[in-house]
Amino acid sequence: MTEEKNGIPPIPKKPEPEPPASKSPTTETPKPEPNIPQSPVASSSNSSEAQQFFDALSLGIEFLKMDFRNLEKAANDPKMPIWVIVILAISGIASAIGTFNIPGLIFNPIFSVIVGSLFILIFWVLANPVFGGKASVFQHYNTIGLLSIVHWVNVTPLIGPVVSFFLSFYLIFVYQKMIVRLHGLTEGKAWAVVLIPVGVLLLLTAVVLILLAIGVLGFMSLAESG
Repeated sequence: MTEEKNGIPPIPKKPEPEPPASKSPTTETPKPEPNIPQSPVASSSNSSEAQQFFDALSLGIEFLKMDFRNLEKAANDPKMPIWVIVILAISGIASAIGTFNIPGLIFNPIFSVIVGSLFILIFWVLANPVFGGKASVFQHYNTIGLLSIVHWVNVTPLIGPVVSFFLSFYLIFVYQKMIVRLHGLTEGKAWAVVLIPVGVLLLLTAVVLILLAIGVLGFMSLAESG
């Protein structure tokens, strides 16, 4: 019994060896612990950005295959506009390389980003304010812009522009399907969103070609009369 009573008091005495300085250094040793997470974050920042870019490319390829399972993921990614701009810029560089246009290495990326972004925004204006689509301008830009990866084929001289031309007709169907899923529009409204800009572009191209033909014929007639 005495042993049991003697055994009871030592319990409060046990904390006495706990506070000594022997355990305080153990609390000081975890100092390197905060340093451990800091180094990988700093070292992996570049790799994570590269991985995000390659993820954006893979999403663009998925969408070109009309696989829209990750459409919402791309639409709501806050960094996706950056990768869309990069993809558009690379498209301009690819066209400059394919045509051996050295000055184009500087001007083509800028032109491609501006014109490509405007074309994407035209689609959004028709889809959202005009026909009542539900996607925001950023959601629209994040997804439709990824399809610009198809223009990278222009990097191949001679063959690239031809392939890109025929792929443009395929893109019309991809645009239509994506707009249906993205904006919740009917098939008919989605076709209107896609075909109206294409029709206007073809009309303007026809007008320019006609004016050029008239100018050439007028120049030839003046040359013959002179």
